[in-house]
Amino acid sequence: MGNLSDRLEFVNAVVENDRTLASSAQNAANAYRTERSQLLNLVDQQTQAVRELNGQWTSLQAAFAKQRGIADSLASKRSQAESLTTHLNDQVAQLEALVSSLKIKLTQEQQAAANPSPSATPTGNPTPTGDPTPTQSPTENPGGSGSYGPNPLSFCPVASPHAFGDSFGAPRRFDGPHAGVDILSPMGTPVVAPYSGRFQQNHNSLGGNAYILTGSMGWAYGAHMSAYAFSAPSANVTAGEVIGYVGNTGDASGGPTHLHFEWHPNVLPAHLYRSAYGYTLIKGAIDPYPFLLQVC
Repeated sequence: MGNLSDRLEFVNAVVENDRTLASSAQNAANAYRTERSQLLNLVDQQTQAVRELNGQWTSLQAAFAKQRGIADSLASKRSQAESLTTHLNDQVAQLEALVSSLKIKLTQEQQAAANPSPSATPTGNPTPTGDPTPTQSPTENPGGSGSYGPNPLSFCPVASPHAFGDSFGAPRRFDGPHAGVDILSPMGTPVVAPYSGRFQQNHNSLGGNAYILTGSMGWAYGAHMSAYAFSAPSANVTAGEVIGYVGNTGDASGGPTHLHFEWHPNVLPAHLYRSAYGYTLIKGAIDPYPFLLQVC
């Protein structure tokens, strides 16, 4: 009887222990479900926050790209404005030099009319038949004493109509001070050899359709022509022969049509002419302005 009682007590203890374990397991399961639900809610909240942050980041990137585009556009417009300003300054300088030249010519003509001289040289373009010689009248040098030397030019480099001023040394965008004189003329006006010599085409990015003409006293450089008069890259030409046509090729594209003309003498004059911009010599070139006044 005692054994049975012990066994019943043991079974009851086991059953009670199972109930306790089952209750603990149920409580643990309930706690797990509660915590899992809370974690899932937290994940949803974080996912939503990430979506919102991604949206804000995308908006910020779009706003930044827009602002960068505006900045690039403003920089481009500023560069264009600076380039246009420089170009306009160049044109103003040319026009001022042209006005100065016309005033000088007008004053000279008025003085000649008021004091006629039987030995005065007739007005108009000279029409010599050969190369100039050192016996030509020297060009006076307003910038100093002495003379500028004999005129190497027997023809104006550009046929009529044309106009020019002393633009030697004027500031330029790409290649430093202006090493020549710009002779303004309509598109297609003939460009002629100012003296006899060896003609060579010299096409380049700055000068466009350019040439070099080598003579007995030095060499001349002309630029921005619309076309050459003949296809041969080089040829012997005589003074007054057409070698090309006025244009605005090279870095003069879009600007007024003209011939850029430089003179590089073999021997520098004893007294260099000083231009309106204060220059006497630029890269081996001297101011051709006083020579052009005599033949143009």
